[in-house]
Amino acid sequence: MSMENEIARVNKFALIVLSTIDFFLVVGYAREGLSGGISPIFSIVFVSCVVLTMAASFFVYFKKRESLMFKHVAVLGYGLVYTMAMMKATNDHVYVMAFPVAIVFILYFDLPFVIKSTVTVLGINIIYAIYYYGIKGHMPSGAPVEIASVLLHVASMAIFLFGLTITTKLSNKINADKLAIIQREKERTDKLLENVLKVTSSVQENAIAASELIAKLNDAVGITARALNEISVGNNSNAESIEKQTVMTNNIQQMINTTKNKSEEMMLFAKSSMEAVKGGKSSMDNLKEQADAIDNSTKVVVESMNVLIENAEKVGEITKEIYSISSQTNLLALNASIESARAGEAGRGFAVVAEQIRILADQTRGLTGNISEIVNELQQNADSAQETVSDVIEATEKERELIGLSEDSFNDIYTKMQNLNQNVGAIHNQVNEILESNNIIVDSISQISAVSEEVAANTTEAANLGENSKQQTEAAKKLMDKLYQNTKELERYME
Repeated sequence: MSMENEIARVNKFALIVLSTIDFFLVVGYAREGLSGGISPIFSIVFVSCVVLTMAASFFVYFKKRESLMFKHVAVLGYGLVYTMAMMKATNDHVYVMAFPVAIVFILYFDLPFVIKSTVTVLGINIIYAIYYYGIKGHMPSGAPVEIASVLLHVASMAIFLFGLTITTKLSNKINADKLAIIQREKERTDKLLENVLKVTSSVQENAIAASELIAKLNDAVGITARALNEISVGNNSNAESIEKQTVMTNNIQQMINTTKNKSEEMMLFAKSSMEAVKGGKSSMDNLKEQADAIDNSTKVVVESMNVLIENAEKVGEITKEIYSISSQTNLLALNASIESARAGEAGRGFAVVAEQIRILADQTRGLTGNISEIVNELQQNADSAQETVSDVIEATEKERELIGLSEDSFNDIYTKMQNLNQNVGAIHNQVNEILESNNIIVDSISQISAVSEEVAANTTEAANLGENSKQQTEAAKKLMDKLYQNTKELERYME
């Protein structure tokens, strides 16, 4: 608060105190004049004097509330009223009227003014004492002079005025010391404020830079979170593809086992046919005696060849299904490679496994192609063998007429049965290789499934962490914005 406002407040308080005291003086002296306690003329003069001095005080105050002239006008006016009241007093303690006014004027902290006021009041009281106690020889109330009352009057007034002066002096000194301390603190505060403003300026610049970095980080985290979500979706798609592939490889496993069983049956039938053909060939030297045996062997060969043809047809159908499944496996491996490429670094191991599956699928498809060719050749050989057996039957019907031709046919059958036995052995070996390859595929798919689940879990966790990081960066950006706003609030002190 400024000094002018302080003076205005003290002027206002002094005006209220003086107005209150003057009001009671006007009422009291008007009542005394009306009751005959004092002269009516003095009562009128006193009341008029009080009104005029108060009017002068009000005029000066309302003209300029923080005016330093007010205290001088108020003291002079009240001094005049106080002197008149003392000279016509009817009360022995009227001198105490100076105490409240003197206390009010100490608030100005003006030592010369206080000294002048106390000297004036003391002079008035000395005149008062000389007038009553020396000239009139009695108390204002008309009572005889009492030494104790006189001493009390003079001592209390002197002590009060002296204490008022000393109090003003000490308070001024204390205020001066406080002002010095305040000035030093102000200098320290100004220096501290200057440092704070420098730090604030630096913080503001750093806050702007940090806010920009956090905004960029937030965008990067958002992009990362979206990429991780896409990877997670791709891994889920891979998991579904792997699940389908697992079902199909299980079907392949069952078909391969069935094919293996059929190939074993074919080998048994082929061996049986070989034995039958060997028996027929060895019986050619004794064809006539062994006609019945040849007829029975021929029937066995016919039945074996029928079973062999049926098994060859079944093997051909199974081979077609294996070829179709291996093609689908190859397509799924290609899809898995594409998804792993989208996953980036996280899907590199997955891509290696997918490539191995594709290679194994190609091998399976190649082997099934070889099996198909062997089966076709087997069917052709079986058809040829069946035709040859038919010739054998016809030869047995002609018996003696076609012994030479039957011998050649048996030789031909023996050769073809050897080829058939070799083809069946080759089928059996290739089926075993397919089974081993399929087992490797199953293991690889299991590894892919485990890796896919791990990658899916990691990408999901990474996506969650990315979302949390995005929220934290947004919260950090809000804090930095708030910090920047706070530093902006301090800019007004820079002015």
